[in-house]
Amino acid sequence: MNRLRPLLRALACLAIPLLPGPAGAEETEAGTLGTGILGVVTGISSIHVNGLNIETPDGLMVGSRLGAQPASALRPGDTVIVTARRQNGVLTAREIERYHPVIAPLDDVGPDRLVAAGMTIDVSEARRPPSGSLEPGDWVAVSGLWRGDLVMASAIDEIAPRDLVTVSGSFSSTDEGRRVGALRFEVPVLQHAEPGDGLTVTGEWQPGAEVLIAREVQVGLFPREVETLLIEGYLSPPDRRGTYTIYGTGLVAYTGGRDMEMPQERSLFCVRRADDPRIVQELPLDLSSRERLDLLEAASAEHRQGAPSIMERCLRKR
Repeated sequence: MNRLRPLLRALACLAIPLLPGPAGAEETEAGTLGTGILGVVTGISSIHVNGLNIETPDGLMVGSRLGAQPASALRPGDTVIVTARRQNGVLTAREIERYHPVIAPLDDVGPDRLVAAGMTIDVSEARRPPSGSLEPGDWVAVSGLWRGDLVMASAIDEIAPRDLVTVSGSFSSTDEGRRVGALRFEVPVLQHAEPGDGLTVTGEWQPGAEVLIAREVQVGLFPREVETLLIEGYLSPPDRRGTYTIYGTGLVAYTGGRDMEMPQERSLFCVRRADDPRIVQELPLDLSSRERLDLLEAASAEHRQGAPSIMERCLRKR
């Protein structure tokens, strides 16, 4: 049975501020808590993310480290974190945040890849500025998802130069130091963070030393009270302890052994967070928005009743 460590962990840092996760979610009229969604925008009639149509109330602003913008400004290719709830059969966004794995200056520019602050970004399928408009030294905000040490970009936006680099990704620690995503970073003290936890680190990029000197660390992507997650991403292979993660999310699960074959393609995962949180189900990609939403709710209900994890069975069939 897969078991996930809580998505949001206590994180103690000295000499840098620790930012709390997003504000808590309210209960819906049905008495269930909200749904958290991480994925790529594919349509903008309302917004279309992970195969779900999500209504956006008039006046809803999208939060971003680049400055707030109206929901109508979102474009296909943008990656977003949505806190939503379903009422009367309609999924409505309560909060939307832009998700940028990397905000940094460019080191190198190629036809299908970029290098920013030492991190490699695959742009072969990304929305990007016109050919030839990006040069080393330009600053970019990257939309996309982590796949190991590589960011699979869905959109590249050129931005004005900034003082600080920001990276959101999975935390790891080796003999070479601490890393967030594919970038090494330094903090005076970092406690209660374990491999696979999701961190957002903002700091001063030292290109000569190839290290980020952290000024600010934030843990977690979603409010603590959000009980069901629909995450688009890539799974890591299990380590020697049978631990694997959805890259960049802070969601870590355990499997029967390190030899289990993991899916390599980008997938959707339903995650139930409760007293015993777990990856509940990998969702088929060919479902309608309503079918996905119904399956998401059914998976949550199944988990409440103590049913065994569908995700474990799915992986074992591969």
